[in-house]
Amino acid sequence: MSSEEVLTLNRLPSEIQETIKNKGICAKKRLPEWLAFLNLLAQFDAQVDESSHALGKRILLCGFLLFATLFISIFALGMSGGNDLVGIGGGGVFVIVLLVFIVSIVKRMRLNKINLDDSFRATLLPVLDLLAEDFAPKGNIALELKLGYPAASERMLSERQLPPGRNKKLIERRYRAEVLHAVIPLSNGIRLLLDIVKQPVSYDRYYKNPRGKHKHKKKWKMLTLVTAGVIPAGEDFAINAAAVEKLAATEKVKLKEKRGEQFCCLTRKIKTKSGSGIPQEQVAPEQVVAMFMRLCSMLKRAE
Repeated sequence: MSSEEVLTLNRLPSEIQETIKNKGICAKKRLPEWLAFLNLLAQFDAQVDESSHALGKRILLCGFLLFATLFISIFALGMSGGNDLVGIGGGGVFVIVLLVFIVSIVKRMRLNKINLDDSFRATLLPVLDLLAEDFAPKGNIALELKLGYPAASERMLSERQLPPGRNKKLIERRYRAEVLHAVIPLSNGIRLLLDIVKQPVSYDRYYKNPRGKHKHKKKWKMLTLVTAGVIPAGEDFAINAAAVEKLAATEKVKLKEKRGEQFCCLTRKIKTKSGSGIPQEQVAPEQVVAMFMRLCSMLKRAE
């Protein structure tokens, strides 16, 4: 499929279009159907990211050229003694660069509206591939994906002003985005649970530099909560409570019960920081699979 076809929404399957417009999907499908769906969605999102990155570079280049063109035009106009042709030529180049600059910004804003969170590409798809041989052939995988911007205004939990310290003002904003919930049936009857929640936190620092100028800097940190769970298969398996208690000394692991079913969950928190935008690091699929394996090692044959 060509780049142009993928980037044209109305040429994509209707379910893909709805997922992109709604920034999420909640459905049950078999593994081959999910792989086909997610691979096409990932191909689209990868090309959106690539195009957005290219436009970002063009915007920076045009910004530099605008200042350079303006400076050179003024200098050339002065050296020519106010020659009209020089002024018209310099002004024409400035207008052309300005138009390219504005068009690039508009295009990038449109791409941002259909850009998706990359967790499904970086984590979910590889996890499904790594576990493919163990899935129940006729089982349905239940997925709930929320693919919107993790720090959108509607996801803000709190905003507060912290003690400024050396700053004039320090503002903290906390967000929460439930990115992924999955229930995965295995061939032996065991069901795996996977939840990923992102909690971006921004810090806006307002201060004066040594020259007395007012400055502003924004820093981000990302808290990603990854929860893996295992539900034993009916009467065949049971959770070894002693093994869970032992693991609880070093890990955040809990035994839970819902709708008469006992299951075990292991949660890990991943922290990343960034001084320029929201950290883009994603949960490694190998880490998720290792969490599943650790949980499955605590199962025992039911007596």
